[in-house]
Amino acid sequence: MVWSVGGSCDSDSRERFSEFFRVIVSGKAENPIPASVGKWECPMDDKGLVYDYYYEFKGRGRWIHWNDNIKNVNLGDKNTKVQEIIVPTIDTVRYTYLMDLCIRYGVLVFLCH
Repeated sequence: MVWSVGGSCDSDSRERFSEFFRVIVSGKAENPIPASVGKWECPMDDKGLVYDYYYEFKGRGRWIHWNDNIKNVNLGDKNTKVQEIIVPTIDTVRYTYLMDLCIRYGVLVFLCH
């Protein structure tokens, strides 16, 4: 399951939401996580915004930086033409991940500007 929370924020709002999210999951907020939920022990690196990470639901779960999916990418061999190389970025990795989930689960997504 993928949740998009705060996904439609502008740049300034993304920073504020990131700070808010980190406070909430740390349990230090005015409205802490309910006792019935328990403490969530899955730390996220302090670098960047929460938008720079995704949550992997394997085992106990963990936060993974999108750039970790770019490491060790094969861009072709010496015979690969420059125009055939697609250089992955944090944005292409994010959108490819979301598109793959939508295809896998038959979800129709409307994107509007």
